[in-house]
Amino acid sequence: MKKSKKIILILLIGLSVLYIGVYYKIVFHNNTTVTYSVQVYKIDEGYGYMILDNTKILIKQDHIPSLEKHQLFCNYEDAKKVGTIVAKRLYNKKNPSINKNDLKELSIKLECN
Repeated sequence: MKKSKKIILILLIGLSVLYIGVYYKIVFHNNTTVTYSVQVYKIDEGYGYMILDNTKILIKQDHIPSLEKHQLFCNYEDAKKVGTIVAKRLYNKKNPSINKNDLKELSIKLECN
């Protein structure tokens, strides 16, 4: 009888340790802080942007999104505005896509002089 109580005690301790390990992995590893940064870079006669998670490049956008033609951003500020919106959407777990209305609301210059 004492041997079976010992085995049951060992099994309960083992299951408790396993439960705590799984709980820790789910709760603490799924709540990690994610930070995104936007880097604007020069391309030929325009600009593009990158979205980074620490040093990992998540998005590299060489042209203004949602346009039929591949148009570079005319200035640093426009690339930064769009990149910042994309990063915020990623952070909030929303669709990061940019559409023409977004470009209009942000006053993104579509024709460079």
